[in-house]
Amino acid sequence: MNLENTCYIVGAASLDGVRLSPRPGDYVIAADGGYRSLKARGIEPDFVMGDFDSLGYRPDHPNVETHPVMKDDTDTMLCLKHGLRLGYERFLFVGGFGGRLDHTLANLQTLAYAAAHGAQAAMDDGLCRAAVVKDGAMTLKRRPGKLSLFSMGDRCTGVNI
Repeated sequence: MNLENTCYIVGAASLDGVRLSPRPGDYVIAADGGYRSLKARGIEPDFVMGDFDSLGYRPDHPNVETHPVMKDDTDTMLCLKHGLRLGYERFLFVGGFGGRLDHTLANLQTLAYAAAHGAQAAMDDGLCRAAVVKDGAMTLKRRPGKLSLFSMGDRCTGVNI
């Protein structure tokens, strides 16, 4: 298991306002159109995966996995499952908010899948941050603005502000 490093999954939504600074040992996966966003920032992904309907072409990259447009999992979910198979337990999704509501909701479901499989995962766009915690705890740094917490079950205990 890879407990120390982060697996970044980069989607096609805007990265404006996002601090994206992978460290040595981190793993960066471009999900379809996320490839364009990474290249614009001068970041070379370790792996590129998707059906490439958003990007419009199959990237010329040494580590590409192409999937059909008609499939059971979203590109982001495929990326998460790939990272889990590699042993990563900490994930940060960027470029997953905004754009289409169906994509945002699917990405939130992907966070829940990660939590259900023992991983820590969050999605951040520089303004909003979402995470799912299952049978665990989370400490948040104080940030300006509002904090909203939602329980995905019938109860949530130990919430302190």
